[in-house]
Amino acid sequence: MGILYRFTGVWCNIVDTEGNPTFFSGPRSDFCELINSYPEWHEKCSKCDASAVSVVKESKGSYTYRCYAGIYETIVPIIENGDIVAHVFFGQLLDDSSISDQWEITQKAVQDFPKIDELNAFFRLKRFSMDDINSLNKLVEACTSYILLQQMIKTVSFSEVQKIDLYINTNYMRNITLDTMSRELGICKTKLCKLASSIGPGETINHLITQKRLQQAKILLKNSEKAISEIAEAVGFNDYNYFSRIFKKYYGISPRDYRKQKP
Repeated sequence: MGILYRFTGVWCNIVDTEGNPTFFSGPRSDFCELINSYPEWHEKCSKCDASAVSVVKESKGSYTYRCYAGIYETIVPIIENGDIVAHVFFGQLLDDSSISDQWEITQKAVQDFPKIDELNAFFRLKRFSMDDINSLNKLVEACTSYILLQQMIKTVSFSEVQKIDLYINTNYMRNITLDTMSRELGICKTKLCKLASSIGPGETINHLITQKRLQQAKILLKNSEKAISEIAEAVGFNDYNYFSRIFKKYYGISPRDYRKQKP
């Protein structure tokens, strides 16, 4: 799946039958990051995905559709012995028809979005013809067949380090503590700390969480008109002053000055 992203720039991930992401190939689009930065809209994404998965479950075939926000997604089932064991999601794309017509579809779909004027990231989404999207679909289907042929389906079960990464990617906006992670991942606190240190010398769980939050903050500073205090809260910092200090410590520039640099 990593090759798909490397050569096309198309985001994809693998999700198990319980709806838990087990693999990410590349970051989500800025547009989707902005949508998902609002909890109620993240919930809409989750419901849309669940609805599409039910279609795939019924047909046991690939499904390309416009999500509730008006952009293209495709789900490809991974089937073993007649049963769906996981799903590959790819997309966050537009087709090659009129961009203004597609924006009109999205505007209607997200007209209740708190700050619709922030969604200019829509115009940076990758565009493919429907023939090319169908070709990508066939490529992903071939990949899933290869996974089964080589008995690689077990790679959907990820290592504990990968579970930590996925957990942080999914929950960074929450008030995550070592105790919370330990309880929800079923990994003792001592082992969590050792796993973090295995990622890099001196690495800690707190640093991994902070790093993710700051990365998301940079995206919002670049692509939205939210107040900086709102951005700090959206990515999991409850103290605006602390957010400003830690941002400058990591990047050598304040959030305010970083925003002024955006094109």
